[in-house]
Amino acid sequence: MAKDRIVMLCTGLPGTDKKEYLSEATALAKLNNKDIKIYSVGDMLLEIAREDDPIFLQENVLNMPPATLERLVRSVYNEIEKDIVNYEYSAILTHAIFYWKDVLSDSGNARFLEKIKPDIYVSIVRAANEIRQNLHENRQWKSQGLSEDKILLWQNVETLVTEKYWAGMQKTRDEKRPRFLVLPRNLPAEDMLKLFMYPEVEFVYNAFPMTQLKNPDKSYKKIDEFQKGLREYFGVIDPKAMDLSLAASEIANNQTVHRDLDNFVGLTTKTICYFPEYVHSTGAITEITRANDLSRDVFYVIGEAVGKKLEMEGGVKKMSPFPAYNSKKCFWSEEEFFRYLEEAEGCIKLKLKRE
Repeated sequence: MAKDRIVMLCTGLPGTDKKEYLSEATALAKLNNKDIKIYSVGDMLLEIAREDDPIFLQENVLNMPPATLERLVRSVYNEIEKDIVNYEYSAILTHAIFYWKDVLSDSGNARFLEKIKPDIYVSIVRAANEIRQNLHENRQWKSQGLSEDKILLWQNVETLVTEKYWAGMQKTRDEKRPRFLVLPRNLPAEDMLKLFMYPEVEFVYNAFPMTQLKNPDKSYKKIDEFQKGLREYFGVIDPKAMDLSLAASEIANNQTVHRDLDNFVGLTTKTICYFPEYVHSTGAITEITRANDLSRDVFYVIGEAVGKKLEMEGGVKKMSPFPAYNSKKCFWSEEEFFRYLEEAEGCIKLKLKRE
């Protein structure tokens, strides 16, 4: 029996590839001499259903009566409860909500979470076009013909219900408050692994201009390099991992704003706004304002190359007073910011093998 255990409940729509994401984290865990036991509720449920009925058709599982599905889910959690005590790190992969034949229905997890008492609740999200492509290639889900807008609304409800799971579980097995995060699927696997190896790790939101960038390729390289530095200390939420099309629908735009402000900014401890170019960014300003209103730490980091362009005579740099007023501190170079993290904030680099 494992003494100090970390149990994660990980939800997400079919098509988010959450199992593949956990598998990537598991591979990285092995590099760090750790292991993550993955329990896929869906796969385990289907296995039990086939044992009961050898000619059972997987793609019709959601046509079963609710009582039958609940019995199968109960059987799965009974198996998990018996086995999970043997592992230091474990992740239970499941769906919070199903969207089948235009009806949203409960997956039944809430009835059994008290037995498990997860330490961490994570909802995996992904761009709707990527989910739609995966669903249309899936034998079970292609028959539903789900549009991107329906997928976005379903994903919104999935995240909301997962948050309710978390809100309803006041204490973990160690009498601590569990944590809840919403993570984009396309983050590096190390962000997922940190939740197991460093359960108290801070997750920060990296805001930056996107729509108005004049040189996106060059700027994204700078952003990626900046985030590489951030990941030495934190888990990092990167909004470009969600890949919103400029031709997105009104629903997609609204869902993006909600997700970024409430699920990303609202659930992280710091919002760090990085400017690889000096361009206007309504999105970044709105995110900084929300973070400030929520009493989160806010930092402005002006790229060193941008800072040089803002120098006036005598070496004085020109900046509006508003960033300083609405943030904990402003920095004129990446190096200055990372030095501050260690010297003033006491941040320590996480010990983690990445390759």
